[in-house]
Amino acid sequence: MKRWLLLTNEELKRSTKLLVLLISGLIVAEIASLLYQIYDYQSTIEKTMRIDQISEMDAIARAGGALTFAQATDFYDSIIVLAMGMILLFAFWIWYRDWMGETKYIYRLLLLPGSRRAIVASKLTAVLLVVASLIGIQWVLLLLSRNLYLWLLPDAQQVTASINEYSFYMKLFYTMYPTDILFILLMTFIVISFVFMTVLLERSFRRGKAFLLVGLHGVALIGGYIVLGVALSAISSNLSQLHMQFYFGYVVLLTLYVSYKNLRLVQTRLSV
Repeated sequence: MKRWLLLTNEELKRSTKLLVLLISGLIVAEIASLLYQIYDYQSTIEKTMRIDQISEMDAIARAGGALTFAQATDFYDSIIVLAMGMILLFAFWIWYRDWMGETKYIYRLLLLPGSRRAIVASKLTAVLLVVASLIGIQWVLLLLSRNLYLWLLPDAQQVTASINEYSFYMKLFYTMYPTDILFILLMTFIVISFVFMTVLLERSFRRGKAFLLVGLHGVALIGGYIVLGVALSAISSNLSQLHMQFYFGYVVLLTLYVSYKNLRLVQTRLSV
């Protein structure tokens, strides 16, 4: 436990500059996009009023109605997807940086006394902590954005939006239900574990064999998911509960396999 905590702390300390840059970029991009949407809408209303010599209400009607908060945060989806992509790159980088430099930090990790499982656990924990932090920051940004939206727009130009108007990603972050957070972290755990397995396979075998193994694992995992869905569709007409049970079981088995594979590769294949 102590070794795992020390290694996790070390991973986070080594990533501080990158994480600060990522978080700062997320905050600036989302606030800037919100301000752009609001001022662009207001500019359109003012331009319509000036050119057509009509009232504010008529200009708002011509613009398609008041600006909803969902419309004001329209770019947030793209920014969130970009942040997800950065997390994936971070998951690769957190391993490959250990092979960079003259000292080859990975050699120090592999030569530490005790089980190597703490190495995998610490890197996975570091990524999950980053994701959890981004979830909290995203939630705070939404609250801040909501207040900015209400403050910058006149009452006539704003409207209370239903939660159903938000996209899938925005609903997850906006509601912040514990089940939503657990769902995000579970999906992150599975995806990051597969990224780790990809890196470890590439580091453990020659390039040709490594790429072949990565491809085979990817095809097997995705193919298994598709085959399971087709099989369930063929044998059942009431799929909702059955789908959930079987897919949950598949996810559990997938997670256990990928986790076992990662630990096995670190323990037996990586060498100094």
